[in-house]
Amino acid sequence: MLLANKKRFLVVDDDEQIHHLFKFSFSEEYEIQFAGSMVETLPLVERDEFPVVTLDLNLHRDSGLRILPVLRERNRFQKIIVLTGYASKVNAISAINQGAFKYFEKPFEIGEMREALEEGFSRYSEERSREKETAFSKAELVSLGLNRKEAEIAHLVVQGESNQEIADQLSLSKRNIEKWLEKMYSKLKINSRMKLGKRLRELRNIVE
Repeated sequence: MLLANKKRFLVVDDDEQIHHLFKFSFSEEYEIQFAGSMVETLPLVERDEFPVVTLDLNLHRDSGLRILPVLRERNRFQKIIVLTGYASKVNAISAINQGAFKYFEKPFEIGEMREALEEGFSRYSEERSREKETAFSKAELVSLGLNRKEAEIAHLVVQGESNQEIADQLSLSKRNIEKWLEKMYSKLKINSRMKLGKRLRELRNIVE
């Protein structure tokens, strides 16, 4: 697990020079993890919470544009700063449309990246706090048609908890959580965790 006394972010990039740059420039201020592909990224984001991720769009073994929606699916509050080694307005627009927070071309200015990281941490904290203030109680979720276990899981999902974090809190396996979510999505006629909060709010408005 990562240290709790530093802000943490994840660098998804297969360029070792970029790894060294982030370590040299930010390791005293932040706790940093590194990945170079989807296969390396998934275990990290399932195990730990990363308020900010920097994501290279031009990985040799993978596509950053393929990884981006997977990250958003697991944590909709996460701020994703996308990087590319060459100017590409098409990639920039696609990344922003998929929920990217910022867009940088390599080489980037360290000061500008530091500002983006800090803004990302601040926005992440504000949005998660706001969500928790307006979160559904478990009793309300039951009143909207969920059973007790579904309500327990949905309560944590809408607060931005990952499947692994929910599994740890409820002493279940991650696969069990995934199965519960699949049943819940079918019941609510949605297909992803990003749509859960919106669907529940729609049901709340109908009841009211």
